[in-house]
Amino acid sequence: GNFGEEMLENMLSQILPRAGYHIQHKFKNGEIVDAVVRTGDKLLSIDSKFSLENFRLFKEAREDGAAENLRKAFLRDVKKRIDEIHKKYILPQEQTHDFALMYMPSEGVYQELIVDTATMDYARTKRVVPVGPNSLFVLLQSVVVSLRGLQINQTAQHILAMIAGIKRESDKFAG
Repeated sequence: GNFGEEMLENMLSQILPRAGYHIQHKFKNGEIVDAVVRTGDKLLSIDSKFSLENFRLFKEAREDGAAENLRKAFLRDVKKRIDEIHKKYILPQEQTHDFALMYMPSEGVYQELIVDTATMDYARTKRVVPVGPNSLFVLLQSVVVSLRGLQINQTAQHILAMIAGIKRESDKFAG
């Protein structure tokens, strides 16, 4: 858990400006999410805690039957985390988006998850998007581009308002 949180914080600090995210964000209901990313007036919740024990046992299993049972246990663990994230961190009344990210700090764990269509379908119904290090990086880059576009749009609106003011003053002067 701590390793994942550190990786998440490190990635956020490399990609986003410090004002663009907050670590250990506390909601009004008392729940604390590992990170939120500010996207305009909304917050994107990211939870990075994840139990790797059943995944590790699954990968180390020598018998096919035991491996399959451990794989199922791993996927049950994932579904529990999806349920927790859905319940605790998707809070539109606190200006969160209507979805959240479940950060898996291991690309191998993430890859094992995304090939299981039933679990991915379940995550979609709960509006929880699993992300690994690579997919989170790409998603955060997209957020940065979107935020820059938003900033450019706001600046353009400010400039247009200034031009309109200058035109009004010019018309008054001409009158």
